[in-house]
Amino acid sequence: MENNVHHPKRLMYASWGGLAAGVVFGIIIGLAGMLPMVAKLVGSSSIIVGFVVNLVVSVVVAVAFVMLFGKRLTSYARGAVWGLGYGFVWWILGPAILMPILLGMGAQLTVAGITEAWPVKLGSHLVYGLLVGVLYVWFMNSSKGGVESQPSGTVPPSGGSV
Repeated sequence: MENNVHHPKRLMYASWGGLAAGVVFGIIIGLAGMLPMVAKLVGSSSIIVGFVVNLVVSVVVAVAFVMLFGKRLTSYARGAVWGLGYGFVWWILGPAILMPILLGMGAQLTVAGITEAWPVKLGSHLVYGLLVGVLYVWFMNSSKGGVESQPSGTVPPSGGSV
């Protein structure tokens, strides 16, 4: 497979990883009672609608992850590290900035806004990022010419360091 993060197969793997990670993320935030808030993004309060919106956002965010960092995802460890970092960034971007703005509340960039329900929000975003990074590498490795099937002794395109 061509070494292009915009290659359709790579974007498909990102989508699959985002969908799987989104299911886990949706279960976590669903158990915490947060899905009706997600549904409000499309004018609903339904848990099912919230879960579907979550899945769509999860796929879009995962594709963006691969487009931004796909060339760096050359091993499971790198997928995990970059995924955790991406999940951390989305913990700030999602619940503290984008979601409140989209719901007409303005950004919540205060200690209270960022730390509200932080164990669930931070934990769920870290789990999401970890899963997206690792699953993307797994899908790549499962396909012909995956990221870890480089000839022995070669340096990955990103230089080989985390």
